[in-house]
Amino acid sequence: MARDLDVFIDEGLGAVHGKLPLRGEEHIAALACQHRELAYKNVNTMLDSDQYSHFKAEFPNWLDRKKWEQADLKAKHRKILSSNIVPFSRKLLDSLERRVLEAGTHVNKESAQEMHKLRIECKKLRYAAEFFIPVLRGLDEFIQHMKRLQDLLGILNDVSVMKHLLEMMLENENNHEVLEYAGGLVGWRTRQYYEMLGTFDDRWEEFINAKHPWWRKHT
Repeated sequence: MARDLDVFIDEGLGAVHGKLPLRGEEHIAALACQHRELAYKNVNTMLDSDQYSHFKAEFPNWLDRKKWEQADLKAKHRKILSSNIVPFSRKLLDSLERRVLEAGTHVNKESAQEMHKLRIECKKLRYAAEFFIPVLRGLDEFIQHMKRLQDLLGILNDVSVMKHLLEMMLENENNHEVLEYAGGLVGWRTRQYYEMLGTFDDRWEEFINAKHPWWRKHT
């Protein structure tokens, strides 16, 4: 929640500051800051807890002693731990990319649910690719070919998060100007998304035509 509010304030409100011919901007900005302060207060409470202190104290020992190898694991999981990371990374990246292709090929671009599923699968592939950059050469270039597609899908997510945050913050709000401004914010971001949606096919083609470093036989 705290992170969502940060993005909403910096990118949502910040990008449209002074551009909408509507009142209510200052009120919504103040509400967002209040909710962010509360969200971070909850985070700080967790960080100050005995449980988190114990985690911080024990984590270095857990890492140094490789205690995950001493855990009660299934045979297939123990086999993965002892396997070579290079073939493992190739297999995992290939599997994650297939899931992206399944979600994105013939996707209904007008379906928020299908586009959200595609965004999630792209996110999983992106995170895995970033993790294996030290292992496979060329992954940083592949990630760049994903970026334009993820930028588009990210705006759709921004619209969904923005609507949720505004509904939460304005649940008991009766000020017409504030509610009107909130509608303007959602409309502005939604318009951006649909303007970019026309470039989806080009962004998708760039992604599927990108070189796949994990297909190489050398590292």
